[in-house]
Amino acid sequence: MNKTSIVILSYNTYNLTKSCIESIRKFTPAGSYEIIVIDNASQDASVAWLKRQKDIKLVCNKENKGFPGGCNQGMELAEEGNDILLLNSDTIVTPRWLENMQIALYSEPQGGAVSCITNNCAKWQKIEVDYKDYDEMIAFAEKINHSNPTLWEIRPRLVGFCYLIKNEAYQIAGFLDERYAPGNYEDDDYSLKLIMAGYKLLVCGDTFIHHYGSASFGKHTTPEEQAEKARKYAALLQRNQGLFVEKWQVTPDYGAAHNVIFDVSIPKEGVARIFVVGCNMGMDICYLQNKYPYAKISGATENWAEAALAGKYLDVSYCPNLEQDIFTLLTGKYDYILLAEKDRQYEDFDGYIAKLMEYLAPEGSINISE
Repeated sequence: MNKTSIVILSYNTYNLTKSCIESIRKFTPAGSYEIIVIDNASQDASVAWLKRQKDIKLVCNKENKGFPGGCNQGMELAEEGNDILLLNSDTIVTPRWLENMQIALYSEPQGGAVSCITNNCAKWQKIEVDYKDYDEMIAFAEKINHSNPTLWEIRPRLVGFCYLIKNEAYQIAGFLDERYAPGNYEDDDYSLKLIMAGYKLLVCGDTFIHHYGSASFGKHTTPEEQAEKARKYAALLQRNQGLFVEKWQVTPDYGAAHNVIFDVSIPKEGVARIFVVGCNMGMDICYLQNKYPYAKISGATENWAEAALAGKYLDVSYCPNLEQDIFTLLTGKYDYILLAEKDRQYEDFDGYIAKLMEYLAPEGSINISE
């Protein structure tokens, strides 16, 4: 396995950055990593403390370059041949965190990037926790952080709070897209770049780190400041989502899962056939395939770009009209046909369902998202 260059952005998060770096030193084998910190013009005590650290490559920007721009600076400073790990400054790493993710990353040649689970995160990487302080958090992580391939889940995207990229994949995908500055959607974008290049993305359910969340976007104390922060953040998300959708030609919900997947109930070792109608980029299939590894699961989407990307790692087909053309993709009998789209308007719903029923196994069912 390669050595890892851990890239951290610092922006007025002195205490958090310090705690993050100290946790890396404590829980990561010496000699297996380097730390690169890009400070985005902090006004607190961050720079003074960082300059005193002898084991850190430090860049002090005179202006805030944003998250993608700062990460790119750090990636460029990485030792040749190293893997790249983008780590938020508001995280605390835990025992065996990096080793576990490396094992997953190198488990197959197509492995491009991995991330982990945490207490504070969107997009299916968040888990419920019951700890109340640091010691309880470490004890919580100790129970989870044991390498277990059955807990690795393939995904259509990874969240950038802890994003480990194999060097060969980084050489192909390159830097983060700075059009998303100051931040948000650059991790979605990078995920699709890796998938387009033929790599797989994994979430390591056997690796937990703590994440405070959104600290780099600043702190506000008054209700007015909090409201203004929320308004600007929502506007930034909307702007960057638009840039992302325009670039990749996917739908805004490209990586979403739908509640209909929870209707599926088969033995874990069961050999079932499942078809997901309207699966976008296949998060529904990813969830079901991890839960039921012996099931044969396929799906279709009306978005050609989602189908092209998902088809790199899942059995997902392009279907121009899911109501009229889906029958050209169905073969044999299915235990479940899942209609994932919640608010779809059908021309002839009863007729559509009646025709789908012809493809059901004797005990099969059609389930619809609510």
